[in-house]
Amino acid sequence: MYDSRHGKDAESAEEDGFPLIDLDDDGSMERDMEIGDISLYVDVLADNADFLNKNSENEYTHPEFNAEVDMENPTFKLGMCFSNAKEFREAVRNHAIKNGRNVRFVKNTPNKLRAMCSEGCGWLIYASKVQREHTLQVKTFNSVHTCNRTLQVPQISTKWLANKYCDRLRNNPTWPGASMKKTMEFENVLKLSRTMVYRARAISMSMITGNEEEQFWMLRSYCQALLDANPGSTCIIKIEQCQDQFKFRGVYICLDALRRGFVEGCRRFVGFDGCHLSSGYKGILLVAVGVDCNNQMYPFAWAIVGQETYKTWHWFISLIAEDLGITDPENSKYWTFLCDKQKGLVQALAHLMPEAEHRFCLRHLYENFKLHHRGVELKKLLWKAAMATRVCDFDLAMAQLKAVDEKAYDWLSQRPPVQWSKSYFRTNSKCDISLNNWCESFNKSIIDARDKPIITMLETIRAQLMERIHKQRDGMTKYTGVICPNIQKILDLQKQFSVSWIPTWNGEDEFELSGPYGDKRVVNIRHRSCSCRRWDISRIPCCHAVAALIYIREEPEKWVHTSFSKKTNIHANI
Repeated sequence: MYDSRHGKDAESAEEDGFPLIDLDDDGSMERDMEIGDISLYVDVLADNADFLNKNSENEYTHPEFNAEVDMENPTFKLGMCFSNAKEFREAVRNHAIKNGRNVRFVKNTPNKLRAMCSEGCGWLIYASKVQREHTLQVKTFNSVHTCNRTLQVPQISTKWLANKYCDRLRNNPTWPGASMKKTMEFENVLKLSRTMVYRARAISMSMITGNEEEQFWMLRSYCQALLDANPGSTCIIKIEQCQDQFKFRGVYICLDALRRGFVEGCRRFVGFDGCHLSSGYKGILLVAVGVDCNNQMYPFAWAIVGQETYKTWHWFISLIAEDLGITDPENSKYWTFLCDKQKGLVQALAHLMPEAEHRFCLRHLYENFKLHHRGVELKKLLWKAAMATRVCDFDLAMAQLKAVDEKAYDWLSQRPPVQWSKSYFRTNSKCDISLNNWCESFNKSIIDARDKPIITMLETIRAQLMERIHKQRDGMTKYTGVICPNIQKILDLQKQFSVSWIPTWNGEDEFELSGPYGDKRVVNIRHRSCSCRRWDISRIPCCHAVAALIYIREEPEKWVHTSFSKKTNIHANI
């Protein structure tokens, strides 16, 4: 019989190490072969002898399997050459899955591989290594399947599914498991278990984002890379020794560009918040968010810790204090901090920043308030007391609340008004914010990163903030106004309200404003102050100040504090 690769007869071909029919060491056929199969293999080889082609030098050539092109839907030919056994196995596997056949390997060694279909089916392929070459060649092949297609193929695995759908999952990380299962079953015409699909999804995500445990070991190198690329930044890894082991307790990051942008372009106002991570190791992300010139969030420091406790908040805030240069408690009196009363946060702030102004998020105050005191009227009175900028207006709102529900009044009276009412807010922070929406907006913006391994998550946050600063800077550069657009909107609203107030000028710096219902206010433009205290707290002219400024033909925009200027905003986003 003619040998397909070197033109030798069967006997000499066997001597060269690639028999058409596998023989055991004793020369007998393998146990899984039937005697009648010999004629089948001989016939198949004879019928396909025309696969041999001659080139110009009269040398026999053979088809070569191109994995990049042919692997998705493999087509086998007698004499086809493969690079190695791994490539051949993958091709057989893909053939079985693509055609829904119960193909299995009955011989599987690096040099000899034989695959057969289910019992009663004649499909068979055998390949072995060519002597003195790194080539695996198909020596026997019967391409005819006599079995029916099946919806359950043993050759399919979670790893195979993970490799096939990895890129699609990369483009759509939130692809739901149920939808993914339907897509896989439809495209492969197979029945897959829910467990297999979810395991495949987990493997794909691991391939995309990296191994979680390995990334903890790489964290030190990552922090060093950040320091090399961002000189002046702060990257600290906290590790504690427990008996003979070292345990990871947290990592703190404050990039120098963000720190400088916050110091130069933001007010001395910081909001703190924490959110849970959904990766395999869980944990808490602590974040410090400032408010920029345009009244938008400006995150500048974050940390990952195991739990939200007094100890972890104390560690986080102490590092922020060092980065911002407020280690002296006396210096903290010029700062304002806003929080949601997370576990240990209030105590940590009181210990580290005793002289600072501590505000409590009004929305969270109301959430606790309505647990025992519900009703639209009570809600309106609480917000009236919180939004009041004068103590007399605050006292009036509290008296009205007491008249409606004394228990609600008692509950609210136990909360110091300096923490939640604008009537008691200090004026040095130039910020009248009483809601922690900025921190929550940041936590929401990184929700897709919170289920990723630690380095992938930190890189996602860094890249996202880098892109945000770039967009903010470009947008502000194109902006033609003098003060930031969101501040301009606030001022425009005050201009509308100012028409209800009639100014009386004393000829120097003060105005008396008469308004609806006989209300009166006093404005001092030299001190940039109004008796309503809105201008004092926010440093944006209130409606009374606007009425006075327009009366003397001054542009209100020029009386907005420089903290809200376009130039300052650009400095914050350099």
